[in-house]
Amino acid sequence: MFKKILHNDFCFSGVGTHSGLLANVVVKPAPIGVGVSFIRTDLDNSVISASYENVVNTTASTVIANDSGAIVKTIEHLMSALTAFGIFDAYVYIDSDEMPILDGSSVEFVKMIQKAGVIDSDVVQECCYIKEDVEVVDNNGRSLKLSPSLEFYVDINLKSGPVDQSAKLKISRRNYLSKISKARTFGFFKDREKLQSLGLIKGVSFDNSLILNDDGDPMNDGGFRFKNEPAYHKILDLIGDFGLIGMPIVCKVTGNPSHTLNNNILKKFLTFEKKYAIVKNNVDTSVRVKFPNPPVAARVQYL
Repeated sequence: MFKKILHNDFCFSGVGTHSGLLANVVVKPAPIGVGVSFIRTDLDNSVISASYENVVNTTASTVIANDSGAIVKTIEHLMSALTAFGIFDAYVYIDSDEMPILDGSSVEFVKMIQKAGVIDSDVVQECCYIKEDVEVVDNNGRSLKLSPSLEFYVDINLKSGPVDQSAKLKISRRNYLSKISKARTFGFFKDREKLQSLGLIKGVSFDNSLILNDDGDPMNDGGFRFKNEPAYHKILDLIGDFGLIGMPIVCKVTGNPSHTLNNNILKKFLTFEKKYAIVKNNVDTSVRVKFPNPPVAARVQYL
């Protein structure tokens, strides 16, 4: 397997879900090894590397910053789409501090990436395999756990007010395109005033978010796009947040993911070398990874 790169540029504009401000974005191919770099064109092209180490806020979205204080908010949906296509090197030029929310999912990013085209480089892709269990717990008692697996598999729960959903699936081309990418960000109508008082959700509308009533039912025309849409959006976010290590992760994910737990578990397992292995996975070739049990063959798939 070789590293993927964009074939052409693509661009888009829209409002940020929290700031409510218009942002114009151009995504361009980047040389292998550069990583995904967000470039604030309104701040003298200040560069912010899309790394888990640069995450400075995980309240309601993933926010990255550089040493000079330049930030970009709500990067997780674009990162999810790029990660799903195996793209870990790109330049993202943006003239505001928050990524456009578009329709609240990553499906529009998927369409733009497909139109721009994805091609193979001549550099072998490295993958991160979890070798031992690692778990984190937040202040509310919610947990997230990574375990050794032959594939990227999720078995998650979502408990938020009246919403109690679960989702179990392999992260594959079919599942990402048909469900995960289409799952919209969501929130409760009753929370709007509180969140707006905190400077959040200024750009939220029925066009870019799934709005739920007190019973957890959708208020949007047409309702849910599919059963358990909120749980699938948590998977969408998880993929984007995990993409911040700059390579695919192969593991089983269980628990109740959030931006905070997603970032915390990356920081935790990457501090213990025995917890993971970085392996070069050649094209059409199985790789062997030393799990606690006898070595087994494993594969990573891209869209």
